[in-house]
Amino acid sequence: MKRAVVWMVSIISGVAVLVAAGLGGFWYWKSAHARTTAAKAPTATELKQLRVDLPENTTNLQDGLIQFTLSLQAHDAETKTELGDLLPQVQDVVNRTMRGFTAQELRTQSGVTHLAAALRDAVNGMLPKGRVDAVYFSTIVVQ
Repeated sequence: MKRAVVWMVSIISGVAVLVAAGLGGFWYWKSAHARTTAAKAPTATELKQLRVDLPENTTNLQDGLIQFTLSLQAHDAETKTELGDLLPQVQDVVNRTMRGFTAQELRTQSGVTHLAAALRDAVNGMLPKGRVDAVYFSTIVVQ
């Protein structure tokens, strides 16, 4: 009988320790996860510091010309440096991507939105480490 009581107390103590450890681990994970997901949105000044402005450019489309000025929103300072170092390659990728569009496509808002996404993806595809979060057009003239 004494032996059964010792086993029962041992089992109950073990279960209590496991439950306490599980709850403690869950609480720690939840608080750590909340800190990482609650990162504040960047300010306008921070976004401006991470922007890379490309010079005005004119290039061919499939059926016309486009004159444009655009900015790339770098994800972080390392990406901004990377974009500056690879500026000729970035401009080449932008021009090659533009040539895949028609003037008719780029006369609509959805076409320009599609172009911006295609440019973002093309530039991200050529960057070794960083990433571009957005593409902004300052000017765009389609002929």
